[in-house]
Amino acid sequence: MNLVEAAGAGDEGAVASALGAASEGERVAALYAAAGAGQLEVLEVLLTQGKISRLWVMRALVPAVRGEHLPCIERLLAAGADIDRELEGRTAEGEAAAKGSVALLEALTWRVAGGKRYQKKLDWDASSPKDLPPEDEDLPAAGDGYWALLNAIRGGHLEAVAFLVEGGADVNRVTLAGRNPVEVAEALGHVEIAELLRSKGAVPLDREALHVVSAARYGFTDLVLRKLPEVEDEEVRARAFQFAAFSGHVDLLHLLSEYATPKAVQDALGMAAAAGHTLAVRALLSMGAKVDAYDKPIGRTPLIWAAARNRIATMQVLVAAGAKLDKGSKGD
Repeated sequence: MNLVEAAGAGDEGAVASALGAASEGERVAALYAAAGAGQLEVLEVLLTQGKISRLWVMRALVPAVRGEHLPCIERLLAAGADIDRELEGRTAEGEAAAKGSVALLEALTWRVAGGKRYQKKLDWDASSPKDLPPEDEDLPAAGDGYWALLNAIRGGHLEAVAFLVEGGADVNRVTLAGRNPVEVAEALGHVEIAELLRSKGAVPLDREALHVVSAARYGFTDLVLRKLPEVEDEEVRARAFQFAAFSGHVDLLHLLSEYATPKAVQDALGMAAAAGHTLAVRALLSMGAKVDAYDKPIGRTPLIWAAARNRIATMQVLVAAGAKLDKGSKGD
């Protein structure tokens, strides 16, 4: 039995004896296995003896929430775990909301410091909406993204929605598909949730009031084509083009190509690669984007962006187009 298997099985002795020879990756995997299996004693050993960087501890809440293991959640919070740190594209708060569990959501609002518990004020939508992991793309309203309030709405979890709204969730936060939460609730037939959201000030998105860059991000082609010819600022035109790439709106990319400078095309390639929009990457390469150029100001290549976000299919396209596997980010 290896370290990860022992951690998941709750074999405290085997875990303690294997730690010395284990790599950091094995110790981190064991931490996540223990958290996901609810093995509190093993989790304690790994936290106190495993010499695991806080960066990885911060992400261990996700498997603990998936397994609905409240004691492990509390211990991880005490160790510095963070509710909105991603693990494989997911966050603890997002997973709790997807389960519709108010008990889990309540547990995540508590911190433990110096032996004292205190409740943390949460802004449930503080981080940008994340796209769903590939295995969840067939879920209802999957294209709208992955964040706590939206997950609760998607699952029809009225009590969880109410908890999140009372905790400060933005009822008019625009989804990745260009809808407000109340529109998602109505589209899915969750009448009570829609009524609750409207009572808290939720309204459908006013598309005509959108800035042209936002309209491009959400793929509102007719709106973009009406507004963009009136825009004289080259930077605004570039951003509209880039956000169309970031959201994978390939048809819109082609329609906007006449407004895009070579620099805008190049910068858009990294954005499309990071988001995993392979067709957009192909389109941008055909428009003249260089496969190995650094972006500004971060200094990453498109391949690095794709690798950092686990976009395997996009990486394959970039490598086939000549991307160098060993080219580091600028300054590395």
